[in-house]
Amino acid sequence: MSEMDPQIAAEYAELAALEEASAGGEPLPEGEYLPPPPGGWFPCPCCGHQTFGAQGEYEICEVCAWEDDISQLRDPWSGFGANHFSLVEAQENYRRNGVVEPHMARHVRPPRPDEPLDPDWRPIDPDRDSFESEGSATWPEDLSVLYWWRPTFWRREEPVRRPDQN
Repeated sequence: MSEMDPQIAAEYAELAALEEASAGGEPLPEGEYLPPPPGGWFPCPCCGHQTFGAQGEYEICEVCAWEDDISQLRDPWSGFGANHFSLVEAQENYRRNGVVEPHMARHVRPPRPDEPLDPDWRPIDPDRDSFESEGSATWPEDLSVLYWWRPTFWRREEPVRRPDQN
């Protein structure tokens, strides 16, 4: 059996400590203020708040609990990946419950003033946004073109393909 990545092990330990504190009735700490990274913050594709220090690094959004999985950004109907449910499902859950899954509610917090919505962010619209069939194109060098709400979206001119179409 292979050894667990130290960063992942540290994240699991932190999560276990937070769950233990929460179970004991202790208030969870608010996220600490961090200055933006040199390139600025990246948006969470589930809630739209600028909470990630890098793109696709499997960070967990403290506002909605989405884990930033670049493959699920590219294929938002896929339930395979870090989150075990699709980005489209997570967005619907966030709209209804304020969190990607109800059991994660104790692990989220309201966005801070330094975590605004990304300009023009909106949930995925299956009648407007085009996503390719699985594996039909190579990965773009600039991963920010995967953000469907931006004018730089790489499939802006492609016909809309709904997930139930092959």
